[in-house]
Amino acid sequence: MKTKFLYWLVPLIILFVAGGLIYNSPHPLQHGGYTKMHDGALIIELRNEGSRDLQLERVTVTSPKVEFGVSYSMQLVIGSGPNQGRIFEELSKQLIHPELTLNQKRDAIEKNNGTPIHYGIRIHDASDVKEVIITYLYWGIQRSKKITVR
Repeated sequence: MKTKFLYWLVPLIILFVAGGLIYNSPHPLQHGGYTKMHDGALIIELRNEGSRDLQLERVTVTSPKVEFGVSYSMQLVIGSGPNQGRIFEELSKQLIHPELTLNQKRDAIEKNNGTPIHYGIRIHDASDVKEVIITYLYWGIQRSKKITVR
């Protein structure tokens, strides 16, 4: 009887500890800053410093329109000028891959294989936005990242 109990208890404890470590680990979703555009839009650069893809679930903000941006060149999503290598699309369960090293970025650009280099979100009519909350999944656990805009 005691042996059966231990067979269930030990894996349960290991699972509980592993889950706690993952949940309390630092946020893999980081922001590289934000830019307020002349048309009133706010663009926030995002990067995944984790070891696995993370999946954007939603962005909580006062603006009615939020878009997800991907850059396939060394140009940041924030960048101005020609829109070469940047795409903005609807925010609906988008994946952000782990950040590439500088050499990996160069290789991806040289091969022109469609590897995303930079990520971001564009918030339209963001003149009164003070706070942005990004909800995402990482290792199957839902997490939120709060970004304060000044």
